[in-house]
Amino acid sequence: MGFPYLGPVSDIGWISALDNLGIGILHLNRVKSRSVSQGEVLGVENQLKDAGLVRFPKGMHIQEHVAKIMLGVFGKDVKNKLTTAIFIWLIGEDEFVARNPPAWARSFQFVQEVVGDLNERATIMDGYIEVIGASGNVYRIKPKRHTPNYAVFRELDEKLEFICIDPVGAHNVVFGDILVTLVLSLYDDTNSARHINTLGRHVFGTPERMRRRNVNIEHLWRRAIGNPPYQDNGQLTDTMQRFIRRFQTNLMDWTQEEEGV
Repeated sequence: MGFPYLGPVSDIGWISALDNLGIGILHLNRVKSRSVSQGEVLGVENQLKDAGLVRFPKGMHIQEHVAKIMLGVFGKDVKNKLTTAIFIWLIGEDEFVARNPPAWARSFQFVQEVVGDLNERATIMDGYIEVIGASGNVYRIKPKRHTPNYAVFRELDEKLEFICIDPVGAHNVVFGDILVTLVLSLYDDTNSARHINTLGRHVFGTPERMRRRNVNIEHLWRRAIGNPPYQDNGQLTDTMQRFIRRFQTNLMDWTQEEEGV
């Protein structure tokens, strides 16, 4: 429009902005929350104005709603949404001197197109991209503050298990292209897992030879060095005593064979 946008300039603008973010009054009216004092509201207003926001809401109910969001009453995720929006309102694109805006814009548009083409098996969610692999695994690609600025997780038993995936040459391409590579790799995980070792165990499982664990430590020691030699008095030799002390074990009777593996 030829001039910088520094946030909503009316109460209607605030209501529209919050609704578009999914954190409006109607969106959060069912969330149990505490009341905020006039002093807390004033504190939030002063902080936002000091940051450069041109207009704080005039309506009391909108003021209190914004204050609750910024004070974290509705939770960290809700607060982060509004904080991010305010950051975008106040920071012009000329601040991102290390990025090529057109190229990055096209790359993120490509992400949206690819996710859209994958139908229900890929979805841009609130704070992450969800991908359902050919194996049936459900993955999440989430933003991260530090390099490589993303993290991949597998949803497993209502928990998230981290998967280390670092596309080759990722630092040489725009970030949207990295996301596309990750989305497509996870979408076709049964094939990708043949080339991405860290993904393999999540798709094909841990090989049987690696899953088997011998919990009988005595048997493992016998395999390594055989039954220890005893003297006539039933005591271990000096060599074996030093050996056992070295490995911090007090096993004395290794003569019994293991009952199964």
